[in-house]
Amino acid sequence: MHVVACGSKEWTDRRAIKRELKRLPKGSMLIHGPPRDGAIKIIDEEAKKLGIQVLPINGDSTLRNAKMITDGNPDKVLAFYNPEMGRCYDTKDIIEMARRVCVPVKLVMGKEACPAPKVKRAAHKPTAPKYCPICGSRRVAEVRSEIVCDHCHTIIDTCCG
Repeated sequence: MHVVACGSKEWTDRRAIKRELKRLPKGSMLIHGPPRDGAIKIIDEEAKKLGIQVLPINGDSTLRNAKMITDGNPDKVLAFYNPEMGRCYDTKDIIEMARRVCVPVKLVMGKEACPAPKVKRAAHKPTAPKYCPICGSRRVAEVRSEIVCDHCHTIIDTCCG
């Protein structure tokens, strides 16, 4: 499985990244931009610890993002992004490109977005946000135990567990 990983430069939730990387099937390849800081740096470090093959793509941001989606031929995009963290143009750009070519996107919002961070993980499950953080649609619902935007089909993970 080829997976494009992207995320906020302000991202600090290492546990959420590790959890998602452990869910990838054996033999997966992770494609991402240069691991300078934030989510991408953590993704690169954790993937290497877990023995996941990593392919960093360098270059100008818009061309790099397009190359990850077109040349990387991903089966899915993992986006570590919380709208509260700021702009994140590259992450939004990758999500938009993936949506245009029908590549599924999983948006992981991390511990900052969890509605009940002090509750034991087994005692609560994620609740659907009032709107999709990607497209703004209010058509967000639980489908087969995942929260999905009915408009852009983004899978939204708001839980810290």
